[in-house]
Amino acid sequence: MDETRDSKVNNGPGRQEPGNESALCLSRRYRLVGVENTVWVHHSLKSLDDRLVGVENTVWVHHSLKSLDDRLVGVENTVWVHHSLKSLDDRLVGVENTVWVHHSLKSLDDRLVGVENTVWVHHSLKSLDDRLVGVENTVWVHHSLKSLDDRLVGVENTVWVHHSLKSLLTGRF
Repeated sequence: MDETRDSKVNNGPGRQEPGNESALCLSRRYRLVGVENTVWVHHSLKSLDDRLVGVENTVWVHHSLKSLDDRLVGVENTVWVHHSLKSLDDRLVGVENTVWVHHSLKSLDDRLVGVENTVWVHHSLKSLDDRLVGVENTVWVHHSLKSLDDRLVGVENTVWVHHSLKSLLTGRF
């Protein structure tokens, strides 16, 4: 998987016109661009046409990530999304600003504990009272997050995961 590594470029191709973005993303192994430290996860992301938007902390989409052994190794603040993430039982874990999608992580006891900016995902998080409180840049995942107004308010660089996000929503706090 060495061809998927990029230790020098973290911001991807930058903002592109829709027509040019697909080709450029393909040439950089599906690298997507977004908004500062904000990640949106689409549970049915199947192609670059269904892509995520960002800025710094580039998002890559790997359509066939099957296990942590098959993960993409990148740089700080990089997120990889598994195209078949169907539920929050397929939860996310990581270290130093890096999120890996582990398709078989079944419980919090089975989670991978990382370091700075670790992501914990609770598949049955129903409310702020039930959230998992972590460290700086902790991610809380709400399985029924319907809109940015319903988002979970956290700390710097918080990630919201929407299990049915259909369009590009922009929100920062």
